[in-house]
Amino acid sequence: MEESAQFKRYHEGLRLRNVRASDALLSRLVKFHNEKPKRSEPVPPDFDDDDLAPITMMVRRIQQLVCREFKMTMRDLIAVTRKPSHTLPRQVAYYLAREHTLLSLPGIGRKFDRDHSTIHFGVGAIRKRLQSDPDLGRAIRRVEEHLT
Repeated sequence: MEESAQFKRYHEGLRLRNVRASDALLSRLVKFHNEKPKRSEPVPPDFDDDDLAPITMMVRRIQQLVCREFKMTMRDLIAVTRKPSHTLPRQVAYYLAREHTLLSLPGIGRKFDRDHSTIHFGVGAIRKRLQSDPDLGRAIRRVEEHLT
């Protein structure tokens, strides 16, 4: 008798976690859809981003536009270096990929050959820097103008 009560509590806990995760995902999708009108339709979250050519092309386009704006090569953008002249544009590309695609942090990380925590740090660094650096904000807006 006690075992079946434990079993029920366990499965009820699983259901609650699944509901919370679904609610969080739905909230993010609604927020994403309402904030910025897109030319393309939002990608359902159950697709593997590696199979989505339009999303891959969008990240590639962001990378190319950032390279053009910051006058650097794609090789420099993706390179494993911590030079400030390379890290700022790279973090801007992370930020734009996060803002303009439905990719998760790990999904963006795969497009840059980086860990999700690196992407998280870079996006946060750009958000913080945008509060005090109007030149950076203008550079990002110039890139965004070419995205839409």
